[in-house]
Amino acid sequence: MISDLRTLINVLETENELIRIKEEVELDYQITAFCRLVSDEDGPGLLFERVKGHTMPIAVNLFGTRRRIALALETTEQSMTDHNLERIKAPLSPKINDYDFSDWVVMKDDDIDLYKLPHPTWNVGDGGPFITAGVVIAAQTGGGFNGGIYRMQIHSKNTCGVYMAPDHHVRRLLESPDRKDPVEISVALGPPPALFIAASSDFGVNESEVSIAGALQGQALEFSPGMTVNVPCPVQSEIIIEGVLDGAHEEEGPFVEFTGYATGSGPSPLMKVTAIYHRPEPIYHAAYVGKPPNETATVWREIEESVALNLLQQRFPIVRGLHRPAQIGRDFLAVIQVDAERAKPGMIGNLLLGCAYCLPRPKYVIVVDNDIDIYRLEDVLWAMGTRVDPQRDSFFAPNTMTSGLDPTGPTPPLTSKLLIDATKKEGFRGRVNVPTEDAFEFAKKILANYK
Repeated sequence: MISDLRTLINVLETENELIRIKEEVELDYQITAFCRLVSDEDGPGLLFERVKGHTMPIAVNLFGTRRRIALALETTEQSMTDHNLERIKAPLSPKINDYDFSDWVVMKDDDIDLYKLPHPTWNVGDGGPFITAGVVIAAQTGGGFNGGIYRMQIHSKNTCGVYMAPDHHVRRLLESPDRKDPVEISVALGPPPALFIAASSDFGVNESEVSIAGALQGQALEFSPGMTVNVPCPVQSEIIIEGVLDGAHEEEGPFVEFTGYATGSGPSPLMKVTAIYHRPEPIYHAAYVGKPPNETATVWREIEESVALNLLQQRFPIVRGLHRPAQIGRDFLAVIQVDAERAKPGMIGNLLLGCAYCLPRPKYVIVVDNDIDIYRLEDVLWAMGTRVDPQRDSFFAPNTMTSGLDPTGPTPPLTSKLLIDATKKEGFRGRVNVPTEDAFEFAKKILANYK
């Protein structure tokens, strides 16, 4: 079972999906440069063993491809959607027991120092170093625990800004008119991989990412009561940061987001750190954020696609698959694969509108035939180029929501949606001929000798 970061790193290394960088690197921009280069080539995860000024190694790009996400969830790319959907039907609440932290390094009170952790400064123009892969654990309304990933700017040795959109769980807790006490949180760096993946997805207000992570892992996560807050932490993590949000704000940003564009700066909730504790020789897990493709665009909402696909298939049995390409930033384009030959007149149009309900953020929704590989953007573009009459096969839905980080939209974010039927229609004259299967097998055997 892959229940911790170190096991995942070992699996990725065995599968030739990770390389160790032994040369010394600086925190300012150099790690980002590596991430940019490997992201552009669907390259491996990286483990930087020597970080200038620190003894902790930094792991990045671990979830940068669907294959690595599938490995983390102990499934395959081909079966991951069905696997995820079946698992999350039965959430598993965490087991909360006292854990022996006696061999961990603990910082409290005056010893707290966020600068002892190797936080990268990612892109030129960023407001400073940011935590980008911390899973924020908070109490959930109605019971259970919420897990979400928020960017966190380091302000001082014991404070950091936490950027959160208005609809995010912790923001709702903080701004609730019924709140009387500070909101207590714990931040897990290098948590169980299933928790990182679940926290990267959007779920309903009353759904617990922590319990969903247990289901994905196939076993309830192990948690321990917090040292200084009334929120437990996942003990299979590398680093835990505890703190409180009391309503204070401080200027946060700018920051280059997953869209590839820099956000401005503005007041964000201020977290006051009450404790930091970590394993004796921890690995700092970080996630590159910048122009897509990037790790955050790949892992974000992987589980959400399984849920949306299930909803669509309940109403439209012709649906075979759904994907949001990381190359477009994942929030902005959705591709639906269908068995169009079974579609009744008008069904594709209804399906396009239905996708806007199941996945509200995409600005572009494209339906393609089941001979199109929805995970190859070039296949999707080929279908658009050869199976679409723009006037006949597309229409707009005005004044709909999109990502709050869409740089083209106003505040609150509103957009139109372009809905495209890229399936073959009556009278389609295209015919695809390819070599025989025997010819392919012969060529594969010969080429294998040259690798």
